Amino acid sequence: MMSENGTGLELLGFLGGTVKSKEMEAEKKLDQYEYLMEKGELLTDIRFTHEVKDKGLQVYDGDVQLIMPMEESTLYKGIFGATYLLERCYNVKITKVDRENLTVYLSYRAAQAEYRPAAMEKIKKSLEAGEEVQVKAIVVLCRHLMNYIVVDILGLSIPGVLPYSEWIHGYAANIKEQAVSGKVIDVKIKGYTNNSTEEEPRFLVSRKDCVKSEWVGIEERFPLHSNIIVECVEMQGKNWIGKIPGVPNISVYCFYPNRMSPTTKGPIIIKVGGQYSCFVSAIDGEKCVFRARVKDMVDRR
Repeated sequence: MMSENGTGLELLGFLGGTVKSKEMEAEKKLDQYEYLMEKGELLTDIRFTHEVKDKGLQVYDGDVQLIMPMEESTLYKGIFGATYLLERCYNVKITKVDRENLTVYLSYRAAQAEYRPAAMEKIKKSLEAGEEVQVKAIVVLCRHLMNYIVVDILGLSIPGVLPYSEWIHGYAANIKEQAVSGKVIDVKIKGYTNNSTEEEPRFLVSRKDCVKSEWVGIEERFPLHSNIIVECVEMQGKNWIGKIPGVPNISVYCFYPNRMSPTTKGPIIIKVGGQYSCFVSAIDGEKCVFRARVKDMVDRR
């Protein structure tokens, strides 16, 4: 992994390092990048920090500037559109090392051109053989109205569609906060989407089989009628979805038929981020069902 700007090399001057030592360090980095370019190596999971006008995407590795020109960063058209994202990470090839200006030029399109056809062929053959393929993918964006997430399979502009229902086992509350652009996840390729074509294949993927299910043994952890604390994360009409602090990937459907607090005699006010005393009213790990009934507010301020 490359060092981030401001995480070590710049400290040398403050501690007595010389300009010459920094120049030597930069030369070593340029030697390494030149070697990787000659070997044709793929640089993986590169994240850029700035968009520079008339240059493209930029990040610094110490004093060495890494630049990906705009024309080298665009994605294949189709499900992604023709844009690029600063937030995401890229798999790239080195196209040029400019020693005079301490600059290394990168290309996302060159990496796609070299690796994408072989990756596509391998995925297609695996699906034809009835095999599910587990790969890395990058979250591109959430299509909230359509209830799915667009992912870039292998970071090679291979379009994948991940339904919200396939993100985790059970309901995922506030999924847009979890499926953030640029996040690298494991997915299984299940098949083709309905609107996939031979010219522009699109793949249906799932994440939930790649992550641990917290629903296993849930009935033993939270027996029926036991008391729990639930934090509200999403309103749903008059009721709401919550999470149990310290228990990931479990959404609790909460309702409160008694709107008055037995402690304060005032109304129970439900708000996102608030915590509430509840009891388990229904639970089924196999069906990913967890319902709770509100008893009172925890924070009564």
